[in-house]
Amino acid sequence: MHSIDDRRLNELNRQVQSLQQRQAEQQSTAEQLWRELEQAREHDLDAEAKALHTGAARKPKPKAPEVERALENATHDLEILGRALAMAQMDLSQYLSQHHQDLGRKLQEARAERAREVSELAAPLLEALRSFYAIADDAEILAPYTRAAAPENTGEPESTVVVLGPITRQNVLGPDRIGGLARVQLEGVVTALVDLPASEATDGETIVGATPSEAETETEAETSEATDTVVDSARSTEATTTTTLVGPSEASGDPEADEEDVARILGPPPELR
Repeated sequence: MHSIDDRRLNELNRQVQSLQQRQAEQQSTAEQLWRELEQAREHDLDAEAKALHTGAARKPKPKAPEVERALENATHDLEILGRALAMAQMDLSQYLSQHHQDLGRKLQEARAERAREVSELAAPLLEALRSFYAIADDAEILAPYTRAAAPENTGEPESTVVVLGPITRQNVLGPDRIGGLARVQLEGVVTALVDLPASEATDGETIVGATPSEAETETEAETSEATDTVVDSARSTEATTTTTLVGPSEASGDPEADEEDVARILGPPPELR
């Protein structure tokens, strides 16, 4: 995070970057020493073989042990740097976790400041761009007066040859295009940059009406009221509902069976109760 001015955060970032650079350099040193060690071992073997072949009395001094010690020290330093880098990254992560709210506020302030800077730079650009397009507008107004009148055709029709010439961005896309963007597109982009502070200020969400908790409470109350209404309506319906069976059942077609069904549903007639 380099877009905000926070002294402690900047110190932690510099420490992490410094250790990362030193680790990369030490890694390169260790790899170079490893290659030198392989070469030194080959050299020592060749030197001993040559001494044995020539019958030399003294054995040549080997170079590999010295390179091995240097490689061991480099590997040791590389391990230390790796652990120090892990500690520095942990400190940075803890700082971000503990101060994320304050850092978020600073980021918003930095974003608003950068938006104002962009707007201030884009405003004269928009004015100059519109002045540039005004020339094309004036040229279009003047164009009918600059065209020569076509001579009257009194003779026989003649064949005509049309030369198109090279195809360019201007004669294909139009003279008002810059960088492939039409006039309205380019003006829209620059205008959006000019209006950037206002758009940044309205990016936040605005809740109109009741808050979510209040809305949930109201919804629960409305649901409870509707449920009570349905229950009361159902009770009223049960108290006033009358079932009337007219004629025989169409399902069975048997009148005696229908009478039994009626008696089972409605009960015995009043005079038999």
